[in-house]
Amino acid sequence: MEDMAELNETGRIQTINQDVKNNLWYNKANSDIPNIFRRYNVDTHRGNYELYCREFSYSTIFGNLRTGNLPTILKLVEISKLPNIMFLIQIDDHHNFYTPYPEFSYFPYRSNVVLAIQAKLEDMKIESVVSRFLGHETIGAYLCLDGRSISDAGTRNSVRAVAAEVIEHVYNKTGECISVGVSDFCSSLTQFPRAYSECKTALTYAFYSGRQSIEIYDKQKPQPGIAKQDLSHLFFTRYLTYINDNDTESCRETAVEMIGKFRKANLAPITARLLVSGFIARVVDYFVNAGHDVDALTQTAQDSIVDLFNCNFLDDFPGIITHFCEKLGKQHGGLRQSPDERFRRYTNDCIERHSSDCLFDFSVIASMHNYSPSYFSRLFTRIYGVPFSQYLASYRIERAKKLLMQESMTLQEVAQKTGFCSTSYFCSVFKKKTGKSPRQYASDTNARQGGYDHFLDEIAIYE
Repeated sequence: MEDMAELNETGRIQTINQDVKNNLWYNKANSDIPNIFRRYNVDTHRGNYELYCREFSYSTIFGNLRTGNLPTILKLVEISKLPNIMFLIQIDDHHNFYTPYPEFSYFPYRSNVVLAIQAKLEDMKIESVVSRFLGHETIGAYLCLDGRSISDAGTRNSVRAVAAEVIEHVYNKTGECISVGVSDFCSSLTQFPRAYSECKTALTYAFYSGRQSIEIYDKQKPQPGIAKQDLSHLFFTRYLTYINDNDTESCRETAVEMIGKFRKANLAPITARLLVSGFIARVVDYFVNAGHDVDALTQTAQDSIVDLFNCNFLDDFPGIITHFCEKLGKQHGGLRQSPDERFRRYTNDCIERHSSDCLFDFSVIASMHNYSPSYFSRLFTRIYGVPFSQYLASYRIERAKKLLMQESMTLQEVAQKTGFCSTSYFCSVFKKKTGKSPRQYASDTNARQGGYDHFLDEIAIYE
């Protein structure tokens, strides 16, 4: 065998066998020494198969695999031809989104799943490369299957059958539930970046389907999107009542109803998580303002939000929401508020949050309370002593008075920020409520100095 000389790190010349030098394991030794000691066979010079699979996986996804080295690469990952379809696999019950440090005890579980997938595909006589992704709760599988397009019904069924057998085998061997996202077929390696994106999209469908799902990418299927409105606000008042009454069963039923609206809206997983997290924060704010212990509330909210981001399925949300409400009911049920007090507190919160929207009116806030407009109108008038429209107009004008004193704001900006659809309408309402035009009010308060004259000129246009 031919030998060659090379300088080592200390500058000394060392002799290295040429056959060993040509093996990929040698070039990777410095970056993966522990695995080299475990995996390298000194007799056969076989390198780290797991590392080869991972390198193949990353290089394929990023589209930088050197095609000139394909014969050697395929030999190292022990397949005879290029894969043509991708499975992206998630372990359903392991998702450490929030955990800042890796749980080392988890890695053996993921390795066992990888080995189980490899063994099943080998039993089915399917050539493949299977690799776990560092820092992610996913596993990539590149398969050599018959077929040209996933849109063909026969091919689609055969692919689904392969995925189903893999899911069943993994569960029987490891006890782990996995879900599989399937890409369309790839005619070349350059199409695998697209395949990876398709698999990720497919796995978002599993968010609604549940554990052990098989989700095949379908470009015709509606994509999960952003909520056009906060669907959780419709249930806020009901939850406050149930928490105050420590009514766990009603909390659970309402949580199921709320999640049903999320499902109907086809929300993206991150959107659903953010909406529920915001809902939890609003409930906590309510109890903080009512005089409850801030630290305990914060910890309860944090635990629930972590659970939300660490679960993979929408069906888990009702349990998390119910547990959050139950915990609040037990910890903070001592300070009971009357229905009128709860109504007033929530109404004030809604007005503060939404009064800058010119479309915000009594019908909108009634839906936030989950009341009919007529019932809300009667209830509001009884508790506040004035009709809602009159109260809202006064609230907006009081805000406008404060904003008029801000030198950096134009009259149009003041009107927009206080919920008036036009500047002329704002001036009309302002004069009706205060007896003065915005110009007269700003002049009389004498609050503006530098740049004040041009502001008064602007007001004069609308008067």
